Amino acid sequence: GIAALLLVTVGGVVSLALEIVNMHMLAIIAGNSVYAFGLMLATFLAGLGLGSGVGERLMLRMERTRLITLSQCGIALSILLTAFVWDGLADYMGSFAYVQSQGLHLTFSARELVRALVCALAMMPPAFFIGMSYPAAMGVAADWLAAARFNGMVARGIGLASAVNSLGNIAGVLLTGFWLLPSFGSRNVLLGLAVVAVLLAGLMVWAGTFAERSTTGRLSHWLPVGAMAVALVFFPSQWNYTALSRGGNVYFYPQAWGEAIDHAESVEGGLTTVARAPGNGLLTLLTNGKFQGNNAGGGEMVAQESIALIPLLHTTRRDRTLVIGYGTGMTARVLQAQGFNDLDIVELSADIVEMADKYFENINAHISRHPSVNMFYTDGRNYLLTQSQQYDLISMEISSIWFAGAANLYNREFYELANRRLRPQGILQQWVQLHHMRPVDFLYILGSVRSVFNKVWIYMSGGQGIIVATNSDVRENTEEALTRLLRNKIISDIKIESLPNSLLAGPEKIDALLKCYDPALRFLVSTDKNLYLEYATPKGNAIRGDSEPVLINMLSNYQTCPVK
Repeated sequence: GIAALLLVTVGGVVSLALEIVNMHMLAIIAGNSVYAFGLMLATFLAGLGLGSGVGERLMLRMERTRLITLSQCGIALSILLTAFVWDGLADYMGSFAYVQSQGLHLTFSARELVRALVCALAMMPPAFFIGMSYPAAMGVAADWLAAARFNGMVARGIGLASAVNSLGNIAGVLLTGFWLLPSFGSRNVLLGLAVVAVLLAGLMVWAGTFAERSTTGRLSHWLPVGAMAVALVFFPSQWNYTALSRGGNVYFYPQAWGEAIDHAESVEGGLTTVARAPGNGLLTLLTNGKFQGNNAGGGEMVAQESIALIPLLHTTRRDRTLVIGYGTGMTARVLQAQGFNDLDIVELSADIVEMADKYFENINAHISRHPSVNMFYTDGRNYLLTQSQQYDLISMEISSIWFAGAANLYNREFYELANRRLRPQGILQQWVQLHHMRPVDFLYILGSVRSVFNKVWIYMSGGQGIIVATNSDVRENTEEALTRLLRNKIISDIKIESLPNSLLAGPEKIDALLKCYDPALRFLVSTDKNLYLEYATPKGNAIRGDSEPVLINMLSNYQTCPVK
């Protein structure tokens, strides 16, 4: 009885810890859109349900302690077998490049079906055995509690057993998310959970064989436990981080980033890696295989510097700025070099900052440690909610909008919050995705920011879209602002004098474009209530062709209104 009570407690820890780590791994392999996380949860719950049903039937045919032992060995076995396929699953997601090269286009639904199959393969086996163990363990623990503590009242025994199991679940989430995963990495945590499952199986054998007099009978109970203990010796020594970082889940073809030379793991940051390309030694910073920045002087560095410089064409004020999203740290470094007295940087993942400062110090100059810089490790929106600091510039460069939770920084409520944190002549700058973006989703982004800010500009520099917005009525002198930029040090191959020419559309064009489709701005606005961008933008990854020319053409031909 005590052994069963211990099992439902520690088993609760293992169950949720295993769910957290598997979802962490699947975010790397299958993707981290809201749809991907929904599939992960669905397959885990389906496994639990199927396992519980099978467990209830098996309790009619075998001793409960025996069933618990086999279930715990099954958990350990599923962890072991899955450990050998993580790298292969990552390659499988990228293998669809061949299919697409033959002219077969994968629709959004087809891609989500592939993700569902991958999630089921990874999540359902351990969840099945967890579910199979649960009714037997709860039954033994509840019966013992009822007899020993509650004078035969089984309901109270079930209640207490459920309570300690729930406490174990909570402990599993907290321990794994805040300590085990960032401290030991996913591989070691999974191995540790498999070992714990084997120990729990051994505990149940030990507790259930006191009445067994036959040596042969005892050995038959210990056999699966011993076999699993031996099998865990062959657990993979490490993951193939190069394979995991290819990002095949993003567009269903692998990205040629090169060899992963370093990595870090955490719940908030996922898998952060730095890849070195063969030949030129180009370094790329990645989150779950998704590009975050590199040190290409004539390529991505131009975009990173443009993100800092373009909003400064609209203001000469240099008091205080807020940077949301650290990336390689270059944008923050450029803003500091442009004369801002105080610089607040908000980054969700400390892993990003650690890797950027370690491998990209030549372009960020360890800006996170500069005396004028204040670092905050939190979500950008929550940061603005919890303080009342006023800024001359809020600069944002985060991951793609289709990342789960990222669209919260493109909803109307966020723009209203940002506007309250800007000084009267303050400027908001925000990176906007132009690749793999459907026109209607792009209109929603424009409509959301325009619903709060009176003036909106869109630039394109270094191949990246840049939104600039303000409610200021002051007309800044572009020539004066440009002259001030020219006096400061430039890091990339950017041509400062050409920055004004990178404008795609100003306030008049954008207003006219939105008036074509939604004159009152009642529909083309993403909010916290409709969460349009959260659910719509992942579908853009499945569109055919390059969306950038389509969006640029739409901005250029704003006078041709398709709506009468």
